[in-house]
Amino acid sequence: MVFNGNKTIYSSRLQNYISLGLEYEPLINTTLNEKFVINPRYNFNDTIKRFPTINVLTIGGDDIVPNSNLNKLNLRASPHSPLDASLFNHIPFYLKKVSEVGNMPPNDNYVLKKHITIDNELYLACYGYYMSDIIYKGDVIMFNNIDTDFVNISKVDTNDGSFLNPVPRERLELVNTPDNYLGTFFKMYFFFSENEILNMLEAFSILYKDDSKNRITELGVCSSIRLEDESDVVWCGVEYFVDTDYDLIDARDKTFLEFYLEVGNSEVIRV
Repeated sequence: MVFNGNKTIYSSRLQNYISLGLEYEPLINTTLNEKFVINPRYNFNDTIKRFPTINVLTIGGDDIVPNSNLNKLNLRASPHSPLDASLFNHIPFYLKKVSEVGNMPPNDNYVLKKHITIDNELYLACYGYYMSDIIYKGDVIMFNNIDTDFVNISKVDTNDGSFLNPVPRERLELVNTPDNYLGTFFKMYFFFSENEILNMLEAFSILYKDDSKNRITELGVCSSIRLEDESDVVWCGVEYFVDTDYDLIDARDKTFLEFYLEVGNSEVIRV
């Protein structure tokens, strides 16, 4: 279940670069590579185009991991600031003992890989999932919204050509009202296999030492760049925070888990 989503300022910055045809470079201390110390400030050569795209998912839980530096604040009730560049409490998609699986995950979908120590045992943790099989359904939807709860929504219809022939209005008619929005969204679907669901459950169990704590309460939809000669993604940054509440136990006996998101942006407009 998805409750709410917030766009980061870094997503807006990236979109500005792309609109201007400029190659992107993130601000210092705004990427997950820096947070997890994985190729933290990767230097590109001049032959590689620097245009990150949405392709990585991260997950978080609202229960405090034992011995973490987070306080007891209810993370689910705390909204993200647009300046935040990380989830509150990242949970790896894959967490296995290095002594049992070695230094590489089973497939290339597991990214943001690093070693962590739990109870004096070295683990391979993968904090990102590379969404190689994203399905985009439908066109980008544009709408006019007349209330802040996003209840009364009217889709923008450009078929009659009226927007190419605008009619001048008096300045007093253009009242800046915070309850009117223009938005653009697209639908994004992606899936996790049965084995991937079990890997997430195992990660929760190892971190919390409690099989009852396995709720995904937030997602980070991220952009990154993937290079053939690198073992991990670079310049991975959160573009959207998504509040959710999903009990992985409900998915334990399923052959796959489907996530559906509407990703986009809304802005206050003059009407």
